Amino acid sequence: MTGQREAVKAILGIKDGSLDAEIDIAVAEAEEFICCYCNIKEVPEGLKRVEAAMAAEIYRERCIGKTEKSGGIKAVYEGDVSVTFGDGKNAFLDDFSERLNRYRKAGW
Repeated sequence: MTGQREAVKAILGIKDGSLDAEIDIAVAEAEEFICCYCNIKEVPEGLKRVEAAMAAEIYRERCIGKTEKSGGIKAVYEGDVSVTFGDGKNAFLDDFSERLNRYRKAGW
């Protein structure tokens, strides 16, 4: 996991080891997600970069290690000022599904 941790830290621009535990959680979640989605037992070498990118996204989106979660802005209207926040659930999978589908196996 250390290799993946370093890859995630590079993506996020983190230089020190103060957030290693939080990054390890994100990497574990990404690994579990990939294995469950693709119905495989371990992440293949061809998905290691996807796993690192997914872990970085999990870290950002879920604010691991922080008490508050920030929601992404879905829509902004200027007349009478309105801001709509999205949950980002579908957007997360949309970002990675094309690459993950290449490794997806049917489960019975």
